[in-house]
Amino acid sequence: RHTVNGGPMQQGLHFRQSFAPNCAHDSIKCTVSLASAKSYKGIGIADIENAFQTIIHFSDSPDKQTFATVPQYFEQWYCERYRIKFPGPAKECVIPLFTNMQGQKDAGPLCYELILKVMIKYDFVRSPVDYGCFSKSYPEGIAYVLVSTDDFLCLFPTMSQYDNFL
Repeated sequence: RHTVNGGPMQQGLHFRQSFAPNCAHDSIKCTVSLASAKSYKGIGIADIENAFQTIIHFSDSPDKQTFATVPQYFEQWYCERYRIKFPGPAKECVIPLFTNMQGQKDAGPLCYELILKVMIKYDFVRSPVDYGCFSKSYPEGIAYVLVSTDDFLCLFPTMSQYDNFL
């Protein structure tokens, strides 16, 4: 993410809750150059399909749960769909809503938090300079995974390492 003048955005200055580190353009150029110079074979792009549609945030905290009143005709639909009696007068009922991450202000950080945990679990190290860059040492060389929200640029010394990563 960059500002209008092309400079990098900073959490707390340009935005607050929607922060999710993306690798910098310079990191991409340097890492691709290194991989090219070392003739890396395992190079590819990976994507978490529908990351924000499929990650559902469940909350046990009553103050974080969201409820909606039962919409008109819901009782009829429910009874026809499940072939059971509706559990009370519709006008007196509410439905708990599960919120998926898409559209929430904390969607980016929640997605990144999950990515970070997975990368650390598989022995990748996050760059102290660019939080969108991860690396892992192999006998054949260093593998790099560059993150941009839910997209990954993967650079591995061998194709089998790349395949195993996926």
